[in-house]
Amino acid sequence: MKEYVHDLMNKFDSNYDGFISFEELTNGLRSIKINLTSQEKQALMKRLDFNRDGEIAEEEIFRALAPYGA
Repeated sequence: MKEYVHDLMNKFDSNYDGFISFEELTNGLRSIKINLTSQEKQALMKRLDFNRDGEIAEEEIFRALAPYGA
């Protein structure tokens, strides 16, 4: 799971700062052909951004996905 999350982070983090902004989330989803409404993207951002700092860290993605994988 950690490797998957790391790969996902690398795919979405276009400026390589270690975080995914809302813009990077939007562009990343588009790049993998996932089309969501603005409201759905905002809800996803809120769901993944556990500390509510406006960015998604790798640890936050892992925390969100850990219950669903090994």
